[in-house]
Amino acid sequence: MGIGAHDARMFFVGCVVIQSIITLCLPLRFFLLRKGWRKSSMMAMWSDAFFMFGWLIMMGWGWFDVYLVAMEVAVREKATTQLEIDMFFNTELMAKVYFTNVFIVITAIWALKAAFLCMYGDLYSRIVNIRMTAFHFTVGYVFACFITLIVCALLECRPISSVWDMTNAENEPTCSPFYSYKFQLTMLILGIITDVLLMALPLHILAQMTLTAPEKRGIAFIFLLALISIAAILSRFCILNGQGVFESLGWKNISQYYWNGFLTWLEIMLVEIAFVLPSLRIALVSRKKKRSSGGGDVMMISLVEEDRSDVLADREDAEVEHWRFRK
Repeated sequence: MGIGAHDARMFFVGCVVIQSIITLCLPLRFFLLRKGWRKSSMMAMWSDAFFMFGWLIMMGWGWFDVYLVAMEVAVREKATTQLEIDMFFNTELMAKVYFTNVFIVITAIWALKAAFLCMYGDLYSRIVNIRMTAFHFTVGYVFACFITLIVCALLECRPISSVWDMTNAENEPTCSPFYSYKFQLTMLILGIITDVLLMALPLHILAQMTLTAPEKRGIAFIFLLALISIAAILSRFCILNGQGVFESLGWKNISQYYWNGFLTWLEIMLVEIAFVLPSLRIALVSRKKKRSSGGGDVMMISLVEEDRSDVLADREDAEVEHWRFRK
């Protein structure tokens, strides 16, 4: 059976399933918005660009990690002693790969947050006479959080060369921000505050709309999908902390190492799904209410003026439905 081969195989299967779902997210989003994408505003296109950037990172890093896990499974199935496994892990190249993973994960997650931010910024740009202070503050905060996490990851292992220093690797683990309690706690706090701000942005717009209670609940449901990200990052931190991963630096047993990788992957997948779900709703609504004048079926959002009132319309045709805003 090898050493840790069963855990490695389970981790490999989980990675392949999650990575396959991530791979489908971008094609699914563009398929759902295929007829309305070319009419999108600049901010909406930036939103899709950030989402595509995060998706491409996950495609490259994710499938490469799947390949590494497959190699690890093969090594563990044949290994009869721990030394054979250590010869695979305790190399300068592998240490550099795992250290780079930290920055790849941070960049992918914050690229998806930027995609959400630009999507909400697109809503702001379509509303007349609305203050942009909250949006500008959130933009600055999200960018500052990203820089803070990058700096914290670099400062966690000083000097950085200690990450791939194999001098004493057989007796103690090399440094890794992924197994640092301080770094993971910082990532948790900044991530939750960022997601709360991203949820507050559309709710601020929603508060100004003169809609019925059921309509507001339906729209708020879409925007509150950011709760998925909060639940994912909080669950990952609590599970890893409960298993003592941070105390042992991930070396207590092999299952802790796999749990960390699996939950990180799962968090990114859930954020991508949360970004795609609103597109699914738009496609479903547009099928029920097709445009009478032909053209695209995707629900478009635009501003019109009527009797000196600010109006947000969900389609640009004769059967337009008006969303009125308070003065």
